[in-house]
Amino acid sequence: MEDEPAVTNRRLMAAFVRAPAAAPLAEDVVLEDVAQRRTCLGRDEAAGLLRAFFVEGFPAARIEAEQLLADGEAAMLQFTFSGRQEGPFLGIPPTGRPVAVPMVLVCQIRDGRIQRAVLYYDAGRLLRQLGLAL
Repeated sequence: MEDEPAVTNRRLMAAFVRAPAAAPLAEDVVLEDVAQRRTCLGRDEAAGLLRAFFVEGFPAARIEAEQLLADGEAAMLQFTFSGRQEGPFLGIPPTGRPVAVPMVLVCQIRDGRIQRAVLYYDAGRLLRQLGLAL
């Protein structure tokens, strides 16, 4: 049987699947986007990156969870991010193209908030699907 912090962290990640832009981020969260070699420091910057993916660029984005692991201190979510780029995305004008990109999010969690998160995905695959790379 899982302990209570593990259950709480599993629920936190399940909530991320439903509303990723509303993820409970710590004030001093560090969010590393490995594909872009970009590190967001603090809640505002990290929330901005999540909004870019899940609200602004791909407003109807979906997350299909494939695997979720959690313990009392961390959680890992393997998922497929899919949607159509209908708005600007990190400086890229809307292309109207659909994307489906496998991703992994690994989070360290404390007091019900994400303290550190690392997002892994293939940026080349995303750009190819947007028609911006070969």
